[in-house]
Amino acid sequence: MVRRAALAIASVFLLGTGVASAQQPRGVVQAAAVTTVNVKVGAKKVIGVPDIARVAVKDPEIADIRVGDGGEVEITGRAAGRTEVHVWTRDGQKMSYEIAVTR
Repeated sequence: MVRRAALAIASVFLLGTGVASAQQPRGVVQAAAVTTVNVKVGAKKVIGVPDIARVAVKDPEIADIRVGDGGEVEITGRAAGRTEVHVWTRDGQKMSYEIAVTR
């Protein structure tokens, strides 16, 4: 009997913490997952993203970006290193890419 009561209390506690941890406080933005893109110096990679509103690169000395027609982001490796590219869509989504440029 005591064991059943302890199990019931533990179940309620664990269920309650799972629900509480699933909720986020208002005003908190969930971080987007970062995708790694590998490209060689002088080479290009294309990422397809529909409805692009804005694109930014953290270090244009490492990688150059160009937005093409049809929702394409063209990444050109300029120098060995790492940088980030962020893409925002018209509906407010943000995608982040870590760009690893190698020789």
